[in-house]
Amino acid sequence: MASSTEDANAIATTLVDKSKIYCSAPFKFLIGDTAIYVHVDLITQCSKPLEKMIHGSMVEAKQGFATLEDVDLNTFLRFVQWLYHGYYDPASPQNLAASAKNQAPDEIVQQGQTNLDQGLDDFVDTTNDHSLEEAAPAVFGTVQPVVWGFSGSSQSRIIKKNKKPYSEHSNSWGPSLKESFIRRDYKIRNIKNSPPQPRPNSTRQEDYSEVFLGHARLYVFADKYDIQTLKQLAIEELHATLAVYTLYKEGTGDIVALLRYVYANTAEYKSGVEDLRTLLTQYMEVEMNTLIKDNKLQELMLEDGGPLLADVMKVMKKRFA
Repeated sequence: MASSTEDANAIATTLVDKSKIYCSAPFKFLIGDTAIYVHVDLITQCSKPLEKMIHGSMVEAKQGFATLEDVDLNTFLRFVQWLYHGYYDPASPQNLAASAKNQAPDEIVQQGQTNLDQGLDDFVDTTNDHSLEEAAPAVFGTVQPVVWGFSGSSQSRIIKKNKKPYSEHSNSWGPSLKESFIRRDYKIRNIKNSPPQPRPNSTRQEDYSEVFLGHARLYVFADKYDIQTLKQLAIEELHATLAVYTLYKEGTGDIVALLRYVYANTAEYKSGVEDLRTLLTQYMEVEMNTLIKDNKLQELMLEDGGPLLADVMKVMKKRFA
């Protein structure tokens, strides 16, 4: 059993590691017209491609900043929030009435939810000697950097598995299919003692397309830059949302939009490896009776003509075998 001295030494080591992170220079990322500064050590410890971009022979390392044209601002801000906190706030659901008013999805913020744009000025147009240790709390609260470490593309951290399935969702699906989908052990999202819980939809007028797409975009970003832990977290966060989501016929378009994005921006999954396509195939198996009635899904299958159509046919064959 560890002594109090050993515990104190472990705490001291952790604090030293965090102080090293804050002592590292901030690196500038340009996302559109917005400049965002992030501690170098936070980035390099989780992503080999980004480490090469910052410390290697690439033009970004020489010029001291990187322009990322393949990611939108909200996705990158969620990435930065995860770097400092170990979790990220999803987009908020949008009321259809708000859609008619051309209100941006992330402008509708639930009570108690962090607005990712709030306090962004503290990260914008700063100089290289700017203290992110002071600026970051303005956006992300008290900063608790997550030290992941990595070896190749695999990342290590002590994992606690959640043995409790979701229980808040009213069970309207067939019990075996739905319970099979809901029951899963989370590897990443329950590392925190109280991870943010997804909000179930309560009316037919709620648009969840940006909620779903926010997780999917973060997954695609993490996949490109080999951030395996964030990839897994994005899968788990999307699953947690789908597990408490009631699919009304008015909401099938949100799922179709998610399918369109995922199948256009991800590669075919490898056997035995879970990815977004695997998760969505499992979800389609549960909700196919409702989804197949949406003409937009039928049109998308014809447009795709490949992986999506093949996965839908597998689901149909499995359901009606």
